[in-house]
Amino acid sequence: MVELRILGPLQLSASDGRDLEGLARQAKRLALLAYLAAAVPRGLHRRDKLLALFWPELDQSRARAALSQALYVLRTTLRDQAIVTRGDDEVGINPLAVWTDVVALEAALDARQYAEGLSLYRGALLDGFFVSGAPEFEHWLDRERSRLRLRVSDAAWAMAEASLLAGEASPAERWAKEAVDLTTAEDGEVRRLMRFFQRLGQPAGAIRAYESYAWRLSVETNLEPARETQVLATAIRTEVLETPTAAPYLVSSPLTPSPADPPKKQPAPAGGPETRRPAGRKRLAFVLLLVILLVPFAYRVITRLNDQRRSAGQAPRIIVLPFKNLGPAEDAYLAQGIADEITSRLATIPGITVVAGEVSRRYGDSLQTPREIAEELGVDYVLEGTVTSQHTSSGPGRFRVRPRLIDARSGDQLWSAVLDEDVSDLLTVLASVTLRTADELDVVLDSAQQTRMRKIATGKWAAYDYYLRGYALARGTQTVRNVSAAADLFGKALAIDSSFALAWAWLSYTHTQLFWMHDLAPEHLDTAYTLAEAALHLDPDLPDGHLALGWYYYACCADYKGALVQLERGEASRPGDVDILNLLGNVHKRAGRPTLAISTYRRASNLDPHSTLPLLNLAQEQLWLRRYDQVIETNHQLLALEPREGNAYVFEAWVPLLRDGDVRSAREVMREAAAASDVYQGLRIPFYLDLLDRDYSAALTRLHGPASSVELLDEWLVNDHIRAGLAFRLRGDSNAARAHFDSAVAEIQASLAHYRRSPPFQAWLRSGLAISLAGLGKRTAARDQIQLVLAQDPPAVDAIAGPAALQNLAVADVLLSDRGAALSLLSRLLALPGLLTPAVLRIDPLWDPLRDDPRFQQLVR
Repeated sequence: MVELRILGPLQLSASDGRDLEGLARQAKRLALLAYLAAAVPRGLHRRDKLLALFWPELDQSRARAALSQALYVLRTTLRDQAIVTRGDDEVGINPLAVWTDVVALEAALDARQYAEGLSLYRGALLDGFFVSGAPEFEHWLDRERSRLRLRVSDAAWAMAEASLLAGEASPAERWAKEAVDLTTAEDGEVRRLMRFFQRLGQPAGAIRAYESYAWRLSVETNLEPARETQVLATAIRTEVLETPTAAPYLVSSPLTPSPADPPKKQPAPAGGPETRRPAGRKRLAFVLLLVILLVPFAYRVITRLNDQRRSAGQAPRIIVLPFKNLGPAEDAYLAQGIADEITSRLATIPGITVVAGEVSRRYGDSLQTPREIAEELGVDYVLEGTVTSQHTSSGPGRFRVRPRLIDARSGDQLWSAVLDEDVSDLLTVLASVTLRTADELDVVLDSAQQTRMRKIATGKWAAYDYYLRGYALARGTQTVRNVSAAADLFGKALAIDSSFALAWAWLSYTHTQLFWMHDLAPEHLDTAYTLAEAALHLDPDLPDGHLALGWYYYACCADYKGALVQLERGEASRPGDVDILNLLGNVHKRAGRPTLAISTYRRASNLDPHSTLPLLNLAQEQLWLRRYDQVIETNHQLLALEPREGNAYVFEAWVPLLRDGDVRSAREVMREAAAASDVYQGLRIPFYLDLLDRDYSAALTRLHGPASSVELLDEWLVNDHIRAGLAFRLRGDSNAARAHFDSAVAEIQASLAHYRRSPPFQAWLRSGLAISLAGLGKRTAARDQIQLVLAQDPPAVDAIAGPAALQNLAVADVLLSDRGAALSLLSRLLALPGLLTPAVLRIDPLWDPLRDDPRFQQLVR
């Protein structure tokens, strides 16, 4: 006989002492064994169903081969004809050869042998067990865990009732408390416990249960019990409800056999109306209490119906606030990670608009009420909560999550729960929170969506813990140190669970970040591509995997078509993802689709109203399109969110320059930036203003210190050595100019190697190389670079970097005294989006050699 215990941690043993350890290390085959033994209805199971449960990723023939191999291993390991079949289509477990605790538990409960059944329940079904690549099995496991927990809780209540009938107060109290603990304490269960104490004749015990719950709720969540629970506590305190005496002994219990004869009818009480008045008072009290309990519920229902009518046709808007960390300070990442996980899952549900990103984090420590948040953000619901982790010697052993969904406009709590689970169940719990939230918002999910919601990223807590820590760093300040540390943590997660697709995706994302934002070696891109492909191989629908691969295509080689395919797939899976939308907007912008870019940035800003990133991108696009009034409007929003945002001042300073050639107004904007922005010293527009004022010595003083990151790419003149070389040339210092042009050549050649896979930046860098070579008098080499750039047709490849490259070529043509080529490029540039207008041409000294040409005079008119 083989003994299979799957309530709590899995245990497998044989009565003859033979070693079954080899099978114990084969997760999928153990899962198959557990399912065959425990699935309801018990008996034989169809093979096609087993294939869908355990090998959904394989084709029919390979899946059948895998099932046959697994059954062969189980048959040879367990022996005694443990595996039975009927024909070619059905397979099952021989109960005479394999004893299973779940089967024994349910048999005992069915026979009302509750004490025996409760003794078999050691914990949740397959506690801590996970098998990769079998999402349908995991969904079955979730359902069975909940079903069995409810059955065992009902059994504990039955034991409590039996003890009550027997007059055994202490066991009755113990069983009632165990019943509540099995379903996790929340308001409904606490009220049931309070009423049970009343029936025990222990109103003081009911009040203690209430006060204990209220105190715990206050400490852990800073919340109060539900109104119904408070009303019941008040009623018990004031003895509005009858304290039962003999009544409990008349309560039917499943443990008590039905009497052979019905009880004799009791005689009517003697006396007139005065004798019956106490019962009438009690009935009146009960009716009043019922009204008190039902009014809030009715109000909630009516409010929700009215809200639904008001917003007919509009998706409900919800914000998930960072959960409050009630555990050690070092567990703050866990509270944020829980909110991010729920947000990410909700964002995949069509019919729900999730306000996310920076706005969520900014409201995390806010003292504002849900109604105030709703008014500011236009949200309908707020999901908030707390998390407490209980550490063991090896880290958190259990956690308690208390989510709470609030109707933001009325302030009513629609739903709350207390989820006290082992850390290994964290993702399963968060999936259930997401499903419950969707249900409360009246959003119906089809079976595929429900399956996706229940899918968990990893079954290994240590791997998920590393992932959460890495994700917190990856979403924080984008320094080399932080991004590198995040990559290291994602790597540690994968060392524990190599099937963790989410960790593969974010490790890919960080490697692309290290190349793009920090100029680290291009080999990071090779790594990023391999990692993103691995993530999507494990989970082809993973939005984060598509985001990572789209980010790779964008940053690596300006493959905007490839990036668009990936990002649109990611958006289809998770339409509320702000990161995907921001990057998608950038792809549209660079691919020359300004209308789509603007609408995408506006969507991102609508979903993350406190983030400056979509507004920065929007302002840049509006500036390129010469929509100056819109730039000013967007900048006002930007500076209201972040008064120190240096790039907002840059965009605003360009407006009077491009529109009117007004250097003075642009300087006033820059004076504001100098007073407000931490990055003012890195901005290069002050250099250009001095250049336009023909104060070349002042312009040269602006080139000390690193340039602002947003002005490093797409900026005309490419680098500071070219800027200095041109300023020295205009000042008449040819030797200093040559020295800087020489340095520019060396710097650009190094950058060409770094961006060797990106055609737009190759063209942009080569346009700077053309200026430098022309400044050095190397006419042939300069013309070669010009031809290389023109052959690529830069604006057709990149709508942002392309015009900047053509503008650089026009400067090179001026240095080469090729007026016709320069004028041709300037004429083309005035018809393209970009930072060139007739107003600027009129005052820029770089175009002085063209001023006496009638064609130039026509352009500036």
